[in-house]
Amino acid sequence: MLAARIGLLLLVAGASTPAAGESWLVDLQLWLNGEARDTAPLIIEVGQPASVSWIDEQDQSGWRLDLAIEQPLSDEGAPAGAIWLHVGIFERDDGEWTLLTDSMLGVPEGQEGVLSVVDQDVEHATPDNSQIYLKTRISRLQPSAVDD
Repeated sequence: MLAARIGLLLLVAGASTPAAGESWLVDLQLWLNGEARDTAPLIIEVGQPASVSWIDEQDQSGWRLDLAIEQPLSDEGAPAGAIWLHVGIFERDDGEWTLLTDSMLGVPEGQEGVLSVVDQDVEHATPDNSQIYLKTRISRLQPSAVDD
């Protein structure tokens, strides 16, 4: 049996924000139903959303992550040194995207943040027992690193 061909599509859409110009490197490790997915590091500018999707070309099913970064306000309770990573997770079935969940992770720069979607009876989420398991690390890019 041939494995379904999965396409990786990276879309970055622009949006104007007061903090425009500050860029972050977002490293992703993603498992969908226990299967690791190849992900390339993303460079995301504050306030400019990015999207990564995997589509099975045979039946047009798939997954999509919508990501955006923003600086937390002082009264929002983010961990010290953290930035907000907005994550929207969509599933594609019969050609239609459906939002499964969205969340906001407060991830301290250089440390890992984890988002998982599991069944109710799962006590400890792992890549193997999660419908979705996303591990991310976010690092600030220096302006010269983005311009090169």
